[in-house]
Amino acid sequence: MIIVIRDIEAATSNANLLSDSGISAMPLAVLAYEPIALDSSIFEINYQALIFTSKQAILHQNSFYDLPAWCLGSTTAQAAKNAGYTNVIESSGNAQTLAENIAHRTDRAKGPLLWVSGADIAFDIEAYLTHKKFNIERAISYHMRPSDHLPNGFIELVKSNKITGIIILSKRNFQCFRELMIAADIWEYHKKWQLFTFDQIPFVPEEVSSFSGITKSGDANFEHLFKVIKDWYSTIRELE
Repeated sequence: MIIVIRDIEAATSNANLLSDSGISAMPLAVLAYEPIALDSSIFEINYQALIFTSKQAILHQNSFYDLPAWCLGSTTAQAAKNAGYTNVIESSGNAQTLAENIAHRTDRAKGPLLWVSGADIAFDIEAYLTHKKFNIERAISYHMRPSDHLPNGFIELVKSNKITGIIILSKRNFQCFRELMIAADIWEYHKKWQLFTFDQIPFVPEEVSSFSGITKSGDANFEHLFKVIKDWYSTIRELE
């Protein structure tokens, strides 16, 4: 059994993909999405482009749909297209790579940028682009509220020793998950699990060294990680 730690929509989709390929998987959300009302004044500015670093940040605003929309990752880019944006520019890698691409390919003289994000960020795009002399506005449209407990069914699953691996694709998810596991007095079980993650997630060795192993995807998209997991799973089965 592999546990997918993401927002519930993405976790469920990823778990279903794994299950359909013959790998038992289960979604688990440790953070819940909560929207934050935006000040209406941000819609009165003539921006030259928008920046979205997550699918939850996508603005459903008709007046913005024809503006260039810089998006971090394929999931965010697809969410922007689904919302109605007609000029979506997808950037792979992490938020710093996105900021660097914007700085290289955008003319600061053409007007301000609007960055829409959650409250918690891994890299400050506003600070980076301000240092590059861009006029940029940041709007925080949501935050992720930590769960206060793990489901009883999951705790029982942990204690049954049926879990072999866990997928964690953000530092915040990892921190919340670890705290919940410690609170439930079951953190020690993770030492038997394989951790699957992206190479770009800034884990420090002390955080993840006690897992039985770590398998990373150098390409920060789940499709590539899915192939990595299947290869790992096939190898494990051959060794059994």
